[in-house]
Amino acid sequence: MTKFLTPLSIIIAGLIIATAIIFTSDKVILPDFLLFKNTANRQAATGPVSQTPKFDQCMAQKKYVPQLQSESSAAAALGVNATPTIFVDGIVFSNWYDYASLKSFIELELKKANGEKVTLPKDLAVVPVKKVDLGGNLPLGNPSASVKVVEFGDYQCPYCEQFYSSVFPQLKKDFIDTGKVEFAFRDLAFLGLESTNAALAASCANEQGKFWEYHDKLYGNQKGENQGAFSLENLKRFAAELSLK
Repeated sequence: MTKFLTPLSIIIAGLIIATAIIFTSDKVILPDFLLFKNTANRQAATGPVSQTPKFDQCMAQKKYVPQLQSESSAAAALGVNATPTIFVDGIVFSNWYDYASLKSFIELELKKANGEKVTLPKDLAVVPVKKVDLGGNLPLGNPSASVKVVEFGDYQCPYCEQFYSSVFPQLKKDFIDTGKVEFAFRDLAFLGLESTNAALAASCANEQGKFWEYHDKLYGNQKGENQGAFSLENLKRFAAELSLK
């Protein structure tokens, strides 16, 4: 004969469950039969599982803060005090916004690298040549290219976005994609917390071989300085959109 639980038996069962809960100094440990046994139930209780756990961990650990500090020190040693600052074979090219002039200068440097005698424009002939390495992020282009172009930039800097959108595509087409120039982006994140976090995020993406994809994503989503465009939530979203782990 089937027996039905009475209210009293329900109360007793509740007391048994209650006494099975073990209290520690900082948490409550539940019996196994009360724990979530599958991912779906756990997600329902704690929220969705991260799509980018490796990226998230890299950001949480602030793993590349020392690299950013080193980049800032390198920029200061080179006399960089604005972004973007463009070096072509160690020579600062201040007219970066004029692609025709930049193209002509790179062509002169290519001829010089091939042993040809060239005469630099007067304004560039007096600029000291400095030793500028490629930094910690993945360079773009041919490692054996005879001309190296290095940009110091900030992902929130509007002039850096101008260089990215109006000059860089031509530079890439004419020189980087053809193997004549190797290009590197170095961080000078000085415009606030979102600049720092964006640079850290790009370095975390670099760790997974997608620096340039993340670099492009950042400039494609620039919306003013410290206005939330590069919030941690958005940086994680960018990572997920690029299929980072």
